[in-house]
Amino acid sequence: MTNTNVKGRAAAIGFAGTAGKVLLTGASGFLGMHLLHDLLVQRGATVSCLLRGSSEQQVRRSIEDKWRWFFPESELGPHAERLGIIVADVTAPRFGLSERAYDGLAETHGAIFNVAANVSGGGGLAEILPINLGLVESLIELARYGSPKHVHHVSTVDVGGYFTEKPSFEAFTEQHLEAGQTFGDAYGESKYRAERALRAAMADGIAATAYRVGFIGPHSQSGRFQQNPDHNYTSRYVRACVRLGFAPYLPKTKISLTPVDAVARAILALGASGESDGQTYYVENPHPVTHYELMRVLQAAGYPLRLMALEDVIGNAERLSGDQESIGLLLPQGPEIYPLRIDASLSLAALARAGFEHERLSGDWFGLFLRHAIDVGFLPSPRFWDVAPLPSGLF
Repeated sequence: MTNTNVKGRAAAIGFAGTAGKVLLTGASGFLGMHLLHDLLVQRGATVSCLLRGSSEQQVRRSIEDKWRWFFPESELGPHAERLGIIVADVTAPRFGLSERAYDGLAETHGAIFNVAANVSGGGGLAEILPINLGLVESLIELARYGSPKHVHHVSTVDVGGYFTEKPSFEAFTEQHLEAGQTFGDAYGESKYRAERALRAAMADGIAATAYRVGFIGPHSQSGRFQQNPDHNYTSRYVRACVRLGFAPYLPKTKISLTPVDAVARAILALGASGESDGQTYYVENPHPVTHYELMRVLQAAGYPLRLMALEDVIGNAERLSGDQESIGLLLPQGPEIYPLRIDASLSLAALARAGFEHERLSGDWFGLFLRHAIDVGFLPSPRFWDVAPLPSGLF
């Protein structure tokens, strides 16, 4: 493979002024579909999706089906000519592509967005490293060849892990990574290893950016959530409270939820800003809601929900319910740890310069999610649900 450049020939529309197409991994996922939508519709980019599948036709049909599900009021048709499908094995060396196909991939793409991830927190490292680390290493290798490329990698706030002894600093910032933290699950550790690999590539001259995302919530306008809500901790927690009929009273516990469309817009705003090379950003709503506010919306919707002190829930767990799966979601997890806040001030300043601002969440937004969850059968419909809308101003 020669280190060629796309200058001197007609290049497809890239991203933020880069020559060449955009390569997107994880396009079939929740965040991936919203990035694909905004790249095509808002940014006018030409996008190649690197995905597993039996054939290009089968993968394209799957993407079209997901597009209709997530964006029922937006047609893919007008943008279909700028959507390419590359059927590949993302865990295989050079994605299992022929030398010619790999060369073409390297020479015609100027930006890479990696959203693919195995989010199974209960899986062991050996199970999830091929995607969460191996794919990142393969994309870094791809970035070394062909046209100049910028790797945009979606990471997680979980790279901060936790501390069993009081750390010497007050907050985990964008600059922090290797800070002596411990990991309670394989997912956080795998993404930490991926960020280490990315930082090593940056030091070696690869243009790259990491975006640490937190809890991704439903769409800000439609309330639509991921198609497999059983795989999401937040949605499973809400359902557990509804099923049990009780929840801990946690008026001071804050939860940062960021609508998926806001996450996608923020990532693209930062990536197009011209200052993202070599940076790590937090992409998380700085306006958290409290646990109590979420419970209050559930009560207002009509779900009978008793609130109890957390110690009473813990002390009476066995006799409160035989639903061990649901009650297990409400109980504290892991060892006693030192809380360490996240300082995302540099990221928020960069977003402001890029013209993006996170909006405050509202009870109306959470109500949209409840309606969607009821419509798709994830939550039961409470009594009187369709009699009157939820009152405004719940939080």
